[in-house]
Amino acid sequence: RDSTSAETLVALALFLAGPRTNPTEAERSEAKEALARCVRDFPTLDASRHAGPMLFELEHLQVGCVAPDFESTDLEGEAVRLSDYRGRILVLVFWDSRSSSVLGRLAELREDHGDSVAILGICPARAREACEGLADRAGIEWANVCDEESRIARQWNMHASLTIYVLDDRGVIQGRKLDPSNLGALVGRLLEERRRGH
Repeated sequence: RDSTSAETLVALALFLAGPRTNPTEAERSEAKEALARCVRDFPTLDASRHAGPMLFELEHLQVGCVAPDFESTDLEGEAVRLSDYRGRILVLVFWDSRSSSVLGRLAELREDHGDSVAILGICPARAREACEGLADRAGIEWANVCDEESRIARQWNMHASLTIYVLDDRGVIQGRKLDPSNLGALVGRLLEERRRGH
């Protein structure tokens, strides 16, 4: 019975906030309440293991939230912190070798906007060699972090092979789980707002 209750709460939260990229405030509030209850009342059940990361996503990874910082090393062995990118528009891309088709679009974005837009890739450690090879062949000129033990992916509740966030120059999330085809318009709007001093 407990297991059914926990699964129902997680399913409710997914229905309210999971499939949509920008749930309404009422949906987000109801989903948070369901997930918090699942974590609090059923901490040992399987369904509750998913509730915690979903709750973190609803509270910290929505448009308008300051993106949670992380620190790792890139494929060259250099230290990288997300907060180091403050002051520039940042496209944060969780990717692996199955999502290589987005690399060309990112390269175009860099060509169009130069250094006013930063790109940071996060690839899973299990796919490190494939990502390194792809990065070399594609001539990628932006940093790529190898996510050892999927620490960052777990914190950011990642499940897809390609997920894109856009952060403004203050580190605030302005776009989440974006379709690559919508990337240019959002980045262009943020750069224009920045030029106008908004």
